Amino acid sequence: MKRIKPGFTLIELLVVIAIIALLAAILFPVFARARENARKSSCLNNTKQIGVALMQYVQDYDETYPFVPWRGGTQYAAANTGGNDSSKAVGDVLEPYTKSSQIWRCPSDTVQRGPIWTVQSGTQYRYHNQSYAYNVSYFAPAWNVPAKNQSEIRKAAEIGIIFGAWAGNGFMFDHPCGPVGGGDPVTRIEGSPWSPDARIKSGHLEGGNFTYADGHAKWIASGKINEQIAITQNKMGTGCVGAGAPTVTIPPNPYTSLFYEF
Repeated sequence: MKRIKPGFTLIELLVVIAIIALLAAILFPVFARARENARKSSCLNNTKQIGVALMQYVQDYDETYPFVPWRGGTQYAAANTGGNDSSKAVGDVLEPYTKSSQIWRCPSDTVQRGPIWTVQSGTQYRYHNQSYAYNVSYFAPAWNVPAKNQSEIRKAAEIGIIFGAWAGNGFMFDHPCGPVGGGDPVTRIEGSPWSPDARIKSGHLEGGNFTYADGHAKWIASGKINEQIAITQNKMGTGCVGAGAPTVTIPPNPYTSLFYEF
């Protein structure tokens, strides 16, 4: 008579399953964080490449930053009588200096998905479906006001010019005094605590990538982004600070914030 080998008991199987579940609970967040770190690095590389393209543009245009004060549209183009690029997105203007349109798509951006628009079709303006935005409020505030020149910037290494920004159309901080959560562009910056969208608020591990006016790029924590938004809006005048803004010490002028020079 053959001897039957003993199998696992029910208790032993349950113990093994419990151990596997415990290991999964421990390791999955680690893997998720590692994956997001990789995406964060990829996004940072995008902002660095955009910074290089930006500096090449500035050198070719007498040290002047791109003049793209609005996201475009037929009504704005009709008002544009100076032959400028006010109806273009920043990615469109910098296209001759970039190797691929894909540098304008953040791998963590789950709000703006799909290919970058590189061909205009109807109301789909070139480079408006992208993950990065231009600081129009300071560098190109209006179609009838020239874009900033490098000579006008006191601290180019401290003021942001390109931001990771999801659910935007290539333009950011153009309405710095707008209502928080009510279409204000500051709610679209990746890692911005002001965003009502949890995906945008989280950004890259509670932070976002920024390109500065001197071309360098780095990641900034959400707390710093929050502080800089509050300082900027405080300095722009009474009534500019939205509900939920942190209490901050307002530094005296002259002062360079992440978004503006005062």
